[in-house]
Amino acid sequence: MWAALALVAAVLMGPNGLTAAEAVSALDASRPLRLVLWGLWLAGAAPAVRAALVRPEIFYLRALPIGRGVWWLSLATIALAVQAPWSALHWHGGGAGEGLAAGLGAAGASAALAVRGRRPGELALLAAALAAVVVAVFVDGPRWAGAACGAVALAVAVPIAWRRAPEAATARRGRRTMWIRGPVPVALAIYHALALWRRDRGALHRGLVLVATGGAAAGSIGVGVLGSTAIAALTLTAAIFGLAAPVARARREASWLLDSSGAGATARAAGAALVLVVVGVAAGIVHAGLAQAIRPGGADRGLAAIAFAIVLAAAAVPAARWADRPGGVDGTRVVIAAVAVAMTVLIVLSGVAATASP
Repeated sequence: MWAALALVAAVLMGPNGLTAAEAVSALDASRPLRLVLWGLWLAGAAPAVRAALVRPEIFYLRALPIGRGVWWLSLATIALAVQAPWSALHWHGGGAGEGLAAGLGAAGASAALAVRGRRPGELALLAAALAAVVVAVFVDGPRWAGAACGAVALAVAVPIAWRRAPEAATARRGRRTMWIRGPVPVALAIYHALALWRRDRGALHRGLVLVATGGAAAGSIGVGVLGSTAIAALTLTAAIFGLAAPVARARREASWLLDSSGAGATARAAGAALVLVVVGVAAGIVHAGLAQAIRPGGADRGLAAIAFAIVLAAAAVPAARWADRPGGVDGTRVVIAAVAVAMTVLIVLSGVAATASP
Protein backbone atom coordinates (compact mmCIF):
# COMPACT_ATOMS: atom_id res chain seq x y z
CA MET A 1 0.00 0.00 0.00
CA TRP A 2 2.74 2.44 0.95
CA ALA A 3 4.62 1.67 -2.25
CA ALA A 4 1.57 2.64 -4.31
CA LEU A 5 1.08 5.84 -2.31
CA ALA A 6 4.76 6.68 -2.73
CA LEU A 7 4.43 6.20 -6.49
CA VAL A 8 1.42 8.54 -6.66
CA ALA A 9 3.21 11.11 -4.49
CA ALA A 10 6.28 10.98 -6.73
CA VAL A 11 4.11 11.72 -9.77
CA LEU A 12 2.08 14.52 -8.20
CA MET A 13 4.79 16.15 -6.08
CA GLY A 14 7.82 15.58 -8.27
CA PRO A 15 10.03 18.31 -9.76
CA ASN A 16 7.63 18.87 -12.65
CA GLY A 17 4.42 18.54 -10.61
CA LEU A 18 2.75 20.38 -7.76
CA THR A 19 4.84 21.80 -4.96
CA ALA A 20 3.67 21.64 -1.37
CA ALA A 21 3.09 25.40 -1.32
CA GLU A 22 0.94 25.22 -4.47
CA ALA A 23 -1.09 22.34 -3.04
CA VAL A 24 -1.76 24.16 0.24
CA SER A 25 -2.63 27.38 -1.62
CA ALA A 26 -5.09 25.47 -3.80
CA LEU A 27 -6.72 23.98 -0.70
CA ASP A 28 -7.05 27.41 0.89
CA ALA A 29 -8.54 28.92 -2.28
CA SER A 30 -11.11 26.20 -3.07
CA ARG A 31 -13.50 24.77 -0.49
CA PRO A 32 -14.76 22.00 -2.83
CA LEU A 33 -11.18 20.85 -3.38
CA ARG A 34 -10.60 21.02 0.36
CA LEU A 35 -13.72 18.91 0.89
CA VAL A 36 -12.56 16.25 -1.58
CA LEU A 37 -8.99 15.94 -0.34
CA TRP A 38 -9.84 16.07 3.36
CA GLY A 39 -12.58 13.50 2.82
CA LEU A 40 -10.22 11.21 0.92
CA TRP A 41 -7.51 11.52 3.53
CA LEU A 42 -9.79 10.98 6.53
CA ALA A 43 -11.46 7.98 4.89
CA GLY A 44 -8.06 6.41 4.30
CA ALA A 45 -6.56 7.30 7.69
CA ALA A 46 -9.54 6.36 9.91
CA PRO A 47 -8.88 2.57 9.69
CA ALA A 48 -5.24 3.07 10.72
CA VAL A 49 -6.26 5.26 13.65
CA ARG A 50 -8.90 2.75 14.70
CA ALA A 51 -6.37 -0.09 14.50
CA ALA A 52 -4.08 1.92 16.76
CA LEU A 53 -6.77 2.79 19.30
CA VAL A 54 -8.52 -0.62 19.40
CA ARG A 55 -5.81 -3.27 19.50
CA PRO A 56 -6.72 -6.58 21.22
CA GLU A 57 -3.06 -7.68 21.31
CA ILE A 58 -2.23 -5.01 23.92
CA PHE A 59 -5.22 -5.51 26.19
CA TYR A 60 -3.10 -7.51 28.65
CA LEU A 61 -1.06 -4.36 29.32
CA ARG A 62 -4.10 -2.89 31.08
CA ALA A 63 -3.34 -5.19 34.01
CA LEU A 64 -0.07 -3.33 34.60
CA PRO A 65 0.06 -0.33 36.97
CA ILE A 66 -0.19 2.22 34.18
CA GLY A 67 -2.31 5.31 34.73
CA ARG A 68 -5.12 6.11 32.35
CA GLY A 69 -3.52 9.43 31.50
CA VAL A 70 -0.42 7.65 30.22
CA TRP A 71 -2.59 5.37 28.09
CA TRP A 72 -4.54 8.26 26.62
CA LEU A 73 -1.41 10.29 25.89
CA SER A 74 0.23 7.30 24.19
CA LEU A 75 -2.83 6.59 22.03
CA ALA A 76 -3.17 10.27 21.09
CA THR A 77 0.49 10.31 20.07
CA ILE A 78 -0.06 7.25 17.85
CA ALA A 79 -3.09 8.92 16.25
CA LEU A 80 -0.97 11.99 15.55
CA ALA A 81 1.82 9.85 14.09
CA VAL A 82 -0.64 8.35 11.59
CA GLN A 83 -1.37 11.90 10.35
CA ALA A 84 2.34 12.76 9.94
CA PRO A 85 2.29 12.78 6.09
CA TRP A 86 -0.75 15.08 5.98
CA SER A 87 0.77 17.37 8.61
CA ALA A 88 4.13 17.39 6.82
CA LEU A 89 2.51 18.45 3.54
CA HIS A 90 0.81 21.44 5.19
CA TRP A 91 3.87 22.27 7.29
CA HIS A 92 6.12 22.33 4.24
CA GLY A 93 3.63 24.28 2.14
CA GLY A 94 2.19 26.73 4.67
CA GLY A 95 4.40 26.82 7.75
CA ALA A 96 4.37 25.32 11.23
CA GLY A 97 0.94 26.68 12.15
CA GLU A 98 -0.64 25.18 9.06
CA GLY A 99 1.00 21.81 9.66
CA LEU A 100 0.04 21.71 13.34
CA ALA A 101 -3.58 22.62 12.59
CA ALA A 102 -3.80 19.99 9.81
CA GLY A 103 -2.23 17.26 11.93
CA LEU A 104 -4.33 17.89 15.03
CA GLY A 105 -7.51 18.41 13.00
CA ALA A 106 -7.04 15.19 11.03
CA ALA A 107 -6.10 13.22 14.16
CA GLY A 108 -9.11 14.48 16.08
CA ALA A 109 -11.53 13.85 13.21
CA SER A 110 -10.12 10.38 12.50
CA ALA A 111 -10.30 9.42 16.16
CA ALA A 112 -13.90 10.63 16.40
CA LEU A 113 -14.83 8.65 13.27
CA ALA A 114 -13.04 5.52 14.50
CA VAL A 115 -14.74 5.31 17.90
CA ARG A 116 -17.78 3.07 18.36
CA GLY A 117 -19.58 5.02 21.06
CA ARG A 118 -22.73 3.47 22.50
CA ARG A 119 -24.09 5.82 25.13
CA PRO A 120 -26.03 8.93 24.08
CA GLY A 121 -23.66 11.16 26.00
CA GLU A 122 -20.64 9.69 24.23
CA LEU A 123 -22.27 9.99 20.83
CA ALA A 124 -23.16 13.63 21.54
CA LEU A 125 -19.59 14.43 22.60
CA LEU A 126 -18.13 12.73 19.52
CA ALA A 127 -20.58 14.50 17.20
CA ALA A 128 -19.81 17.87 18.78
CA ALA A 129 -16.06 17.29 18.54
CA LEU A 130 -16.30 16.20 14.92
CA ALA A 131 -18.52 19.18 14.06
CA ALA A 132 -16.02 21.54 15.67
CA VAL A 133 -13.22 20.15 13.52
CA VAL A 134 -15.34 20.39 10.35
CA VAL A 135 -16.22 24.02 11.08
CA ALA A 136 -12.58 24.86 11.84
CA VAL A 137 -11.38 23.25 8.61
CA PHE A 138 -13.97 24.66 6.21
CA VAL A 139 -14.55 28.10 7.73
CA ASP A 140 -11.73 30.53 7.05
CA GLY A 141 -10.20 31.55 10.35
CA PRO A 142 -7.02 31.54 12.42
CA ARG A 143 -4.97 28.37 12.33
CA TRP A 144 -4.86 28.11 16.11
CA ALA A 145 -8.63 27.58 16.07
CA GLY A 146 -8.28 24.51 13.87
CA ALA A 147 -5.46 23.16 16.04
CA ALA A 148 -7.49 23.77 19.20
CA CYS A 149 -10.60 22.03 17.80
CA GLY A 150 -8.50 19.06 16.69
CA ALA A 151 -6.86 18.80 20.12
CA VAL A 152 -10.25 18.93 21.85
CA ALA A 153 -11.66 16.25 19.51
CA LEU A 154 -8.62 14.07 20.20
CA ALA A 155 -9.01 14.57 23.96
CA VAL A 156 -12.69 13.60 23.73
CA ALA A 157 -12.36 10.61 21.39
CA VAL A 158 -9.29 8.85 22.82
CA PRO A 159 -10.70 8.15 26.33
CA ILE A 160 -13.97 6.88 24.83
CA ALA A 161 -12.04 4.64 22.42
CA TRP A 162 -9.92 3.32 25.29
CA ARG A 163 -13.01 2.44 27.33
CA ARG A 164 -14.89 0.85 24.42
CA ALA A 165 -11.97 -1.09 22.91
CA PRO A 166 -12.73 -4.45 24.63
CA GLU A 167 -16.39 -4.20 23.59
CA ALA A 168 -15.41 -3.45 19.98
CA ALA A 169 -13.01 -6.41 19.93
CA THR A 170 -15.68 -8.86 21.14
CA ALA A 171 -18.61 -7.40 19.19
CA ARG A 172 -18.30 -10.09 16.51
CA ARG A 173 -18.99 -12.90 18.94
CA GLY A 174 -22.39 -14.36 19.60
CA ARG A 175 -23.76 -13.70 16.14
CA ARG A 176 -26.90 -15.56 15.22
CA THR A 177 -26.50 -18.21 12.52
CA MET A 178 -28.43 -17.53 9.34
CA TRP A 179 -29.14 -20.12 6.64
CA ILE A 180 -29.12 -18.90 3.05
CA ARG A 181 -30.94 -20.58 0.18
CA GLY A 182 -31.30 -19.89 -3.50
CA PRO A 183 -29.11 -19.97 -6.63
CA VAL A 184 -25.41 -20.14 -5.86
CA PRO A 185 -24.52 -16.60 -7.09
CA VAL A 186 -27.44 -15.08 -5.16
CA ALA A 187 -26.59 -17.04 -2.01
CA LEU A 188 -22.96 -16.00 -2.30
CA ALA A 189 -23.97 -12.36 -2.81
CA ILE A 190 -26.09 -12.49 0.37
CA TYR A 191 -23.20 -14.13 2.20
CA HIS A 192 -20.80 -11.39 1.07
CA ALA A 193 -23.30 -8.67 2.04
CA LEU A 194 -23.71 -10.14 5.52
CA ALA A 195 -19.95 -10.49 5.92
CA LEU A 196 -19.45 -6.85 4.94
CA TRP A 197 -22.14 -5.66 7.33
CA ARG A 198 -21.07 -7.79 10.28
CA ARG A 199 -17.29 -7.70 10.06
CA ASP A 200 -16.26 -4.89 7.72
CA ARG A 201 -18.83 -2.23 8.46
CA GLY A 202 -16.00 0.28 8.69
CA ALA A 203 -15.26 -0.24 4.99
CA LEU A 204 -18.90 0.53 4.19
CA HIS A 205 -18.77 3.66 6.35
CA ARG A 206 -15.59 4.85 4.66
CA GLY A 207 -17.13 4.20 1.26
CA LEU A 208 -20.18 6.26 2.19
CA VAL A 209 -17.94 9.13 3.30
CA LEU A 210 -15.99 8.97 0.05
CA VAL A 211 -19.12 8.84 -2.12
CA ALA A 212 -20.78 11.68 -0.22
CA THR A 213 -17.59 13.74 -0.50
CA GLY A 214 -17.43 13.23 -4.26
CA GLY A 215 -21.10 14.02 -4.80
CA ALA A 216 -20.93 17.16 -2.67
CA ALA A 217 -17.81 18.30 -4.51
CA ALA A 218 -19.37 17.70 -7.93
CA GLY A 219 -22.42 19.69 -6.93
CA SER A 220 -20.44 22.51 -5.32
CA ILE A 221 -18.17 22.96 -8.32
CA GLY A 222 -21.07 22.63 -10.76
CA VAL A 223 -19.26 20.44 -13.27
CA GLY A 224 -20.81 18.55 -16.15
CA VAL A 225 -20.63 14.89 -17.07
CA LEU A 226 -16.88 14.79 -17.62
CA GLY A 227 -16.07 16.73 -14.47
CA SER A 228 -18.43 14.66 -12.33
CA THR A 229 -16.93 11.44 -13.73
CA ALA A 230 -13.42 12.75 -13.04
CA ILE A 231 -14.32 13.33 -9.39
CA ALA A 232 -15.99 9.91 -9.27
CA ALA A 233 -12.80 8.39 -10.66
CA LEU A 234 -11.19 9.29 -7.33
CA THR A 235 -13.99 8.84 -4.81
CA LEU A 236 -16.09 6.03 -6.30
CA THR A 237 -12.99 4.01 -7.24
CA ALA A 238 -11.62 4.27 -3.70
CA ALA A 239 -15.02 3.41 -2.19
CA ILE A 240 -15.79 0.36 -4.35
CA PHE A 241 -12.26 -1.04 -4.50
CA GLY A 242 -12.09 -0.62 -0.74
CA LEU A 243 -14.64 -3.46 -0.55
CA ALA A 244 -12.65 -5.76 -2.86
CA ALA A 245 -10.30 -7.00 -0.13
CA PRO A 246 -13.10 -7.78 2.39
CA VAL A 247 -14.99 -9.68 -0.32
CA ALA A 248 -11.86 -11.64 -1.23
CA ARG A 249 -11.26 -12.50 2.44
CA ALA A 250 -14.84 -13.69 2.88
CA ARG A 251 -14.60 -15.86 -0.24
CA ARG A 252 -11.32 -17.34 0.99
CA GLU A 253 -12.86 -18.22 4.36
CA ALA A 254 -15.76 -20.00 2.66
CA SER A 255 -13.57 -21.77 0.10
CA TRP A 256 -13.77 -25.13 1.88
CA LEU A 257 -17.57 -25.00 1.81
CA LEU A 258 -17.63 -23.88 -1.82
CA ASP A 259 -15.20 -26.64 -2.80
CA SER A 260 -17.23 -29.31 -1.03
CA SER A 261 -20.50 -28.11 -2.57
CA GLY A 262 -19.06 -27.95 -6.08
CA ALA A 263 -19.43 -24.19 -6.60
CA GLY A 264 -17.39 -23.31 -9.66
CA ALA A 265 -15.23 -20.29 -10.34
CA THR A 266 -17.95 -18.65 -12.44
CA ALA A 267 -20.52 -18.87 -9.65
CA ARG A 268 -18.03 -17.47 -7.12
CA ALA A 269 -17.15 -14.55 -9.37
CA ALA A 270 -20.83 -13.91 -10.09
CA GLY A 271 -21.65 -13.79 -6.36
CA ALA A 272 -18.87 -11.29 -5.68
CA ALA A 273 -19.82 -9.25 -8.73
CA LEU A 274 -23.49 -9.15 -7.73
CA VAL A 275 -22.90 -7.69 -4.28
CA LEU A 276 -20.34 -5.20 -5.60
CA VAL A 277 -22.70 -4.12 -8.40
CA VAL A 278 -25.51 -3.53 -5.90
CA VAL A 279 -23.16 -1.45 -3.75
CA GLY A 280 -21.91 0.33 -6.87
CA VAL A 281 -25.42 1.25 -8.01
CA ALA A 282 -26.19 2.61 -4.53
CA ALA A 283 -22.93 4.57 -4.53
CA GLY A 284 -23.67 6.03 -7.97
CA ILE A 285 -27.16 7.08 -6.85
CA VAL A 286 -25.77 8.78 -3.73
CA HIS A 287 -23.08 10.56 -5.74
CA ALA A 288 -25.52 11.76 -8.39
CA GLY A 289 -28.24 12.60 -5.86
CA LEU A 290 -26.01 14.82 -3.74
CA ALA A 291 -24.61 16.58 -6.80
CA GLN A 292 -28.14 17.16 -8.12
CA ALA A 293 -29.41 18.35 -4.73
CA ILE A 294 -26.62 20.91 -4.33
CA ARG A 295 -26.70 22.18 -7.91
CA PRO A 296 -29.25 20.75 -10.37
CA GLY A 297 -27.85 19.59 -13.69
CA GLY A 298 -28.69 17.28 -16.52
CA ALA A 299 -29.90 13.73 -15.98
CA ASP A 300 -26.95 12.48 -18.03
CA ARG A 301 -24.63 13.41 -15.18
CA GLY A 302 -26.46 11.09 -12.80
CA LEU A 303 -26.73 8.26 -15.32
CA ALA A 304 -23.01 8.54 -16.06
CA ALA A 305 -22.18 8.24 -12.35
CA ILE A 306 -24.34 5.14 -11.93
CA ALA A 307 -22.97 3.50 -15.10
CA PHE A 308 -19.42 4.29 -14.04
CA ALA A 309 -20.04 2.77 -10.59
CA ILE A 310 -21.30 -0.45 -12.21
CA VAL A 311 -18.19 -0.63 -14.39
CA LEU A 312 -16.01 -0.13 -11.32
CA ALA A 313 -17.84 -2.89 -9.47
CA ALA A 314 -17.23 -5.28 -12.35
CA ALA A 315 -13.54 -4.29 -12.47
CA ALA A 316 -13.17 -4.83 -8.70
CA VAL A 317 -13.97 -8.55 -9.03
CA PRO A 318 -10.81 -9.54 -10.96
CA ALA A 319 -8.85 -7.13 -8.75
CA ALA A 320 -10.04 -9.03 -5.67
CA ARG A 321 -9.12 -12.33 -7.31
CA TRP A 322 -5.67 -10.96 -8.21
CA ALA A 323 -5.15 -9.83 -4.60
CA ASP A 324 -6.07 -13.24 -3.18
CA ARG A 325 -2.64 -14.83 -2.77
CA PRO A 326 -1.71 -18.18 -1.16
CA GLY A 327 -0.61 -16.38 2.00
CA GLY A 328 -3.74 -14.25 2.27
CA VAL A 329 -5.34 -11.22 0.66
CA ASP A 330 -2.74 -8.67 -0.41
CA GLY A 331 -4.20 -5.22 0.17
CA THR A 332 -1.33 -3.58 -1.70
CA ARG A 333 -2.50 -5.21 -4.92
CA VAL A 334 -5.99 -3.81 -4.41
CA VAL A 335 -4.53 -0.32 -3.97
CA ILE A 336 -2.38 -0.73 -7.09
CA ALA A 337 -5.41 -1.85 -9.11
CA ALA A 338 -7.51 1.06 -7.83
CA VAL A 339 -4.78 3.60 -8.65
CA ALA A 340 -4.35 2.11 -12.13
CA VAL A 341 -8.10 2.28 -12.83
CA ALA A 342 -8.39 5.85 -11.54
CA MET A 343 -5.37 7.07 -13.52
CA THR A 344 -6.63 5.34 -16.69
CA VAL A 345 -10.06 6.95 -16.36
CA LEU A 346 -8.56 10.40 -15.76
CA ILE A 347 -6.29 10.05 -18.79
CA VAL A 348 -9.21 8.97 -20.99
CA LEU A 349 -11.38 11.83 -19.72
CA SER A 350 -8.63 14.37 -20.38
CA GLY A 351 -8.33 13.05 -23.92
CA VAL A 352 -12.10 13.28 -24.47
CA ALA A 353 -12.12 16.83 -23.08
CA ALA A 354 -9.23 17.84 -25.34
CA THR A 355 -10.99 16.36 -28.36
CA ALA A 356 -14.29 18.04 -27.58
CA SER A 357 -12.77 21.48 -27.00
CA PRO A 358 -12.62 23.71 -30.08
